[in-house]
Amino acid sequence: MTFDQIYQANVGFLLHIAKSFRLSDEQAEEIVQEVFLKFYEKKDEIPSDRIRPYLAVMTKNLCLDHYRREKVRKTDAVDTFEDKDQLSPLWQGDRSRGRLLHSVYQAVMEIADDDSTQEFRKYYLEGKTLVHIAKEQGEPKGTIQARVHRTRKRLESRIRQLITTIQDSHIEEVML
Repeated sequence: MTFDQIYQANVGFLLHIAKSFRLSDEQAEEIVQEVFLKFYEKKDEIPSDRIRPYLAVMTKNLCLDHYRREKVRKTDAVDTFEDKDQLSPLWQGDRSRGRLLHSVYQAVMEIADDDSTQEFRKYYLEGKTLVHIAKEQGEPKGTIQARVHRTRKRLESRIRQLITTIQDSHIEEVML
């Protein structure tokens, strides 16, 4: 088989694998392109009956690498948030935005630290899939999905309350 034939026969399958990792279309396409570039470099070393499994495993591994890189970036952002000196240039001259950001961060951390929200933590903060969490906990996927949904709604409600409180206090400051 030529490289073009291999590409045409497998591109849809690999995009499906990448999208199953909750990646955007653009991210999935980038990963699949990277898979084919790496495959092209080693195509002569791989037996023809092992090409599809090789491509599938490489796609899965690159998706996992993508999540690991994203997790580090997200963690870095949260870690730097606690350093208020780094935050001040972002909100200089607008104390209400700074208070809002800090309050939202605290609300997320309060909800994420609650033991009843372990599924929410695993899904949003650790990047695990609902299926993986369900298998891990021995519960149906629908149950896990409902818990994550309820926790997200609780968080949204808390953030709305915080925004309203900050806006009200900001209006009072302006009127004074």
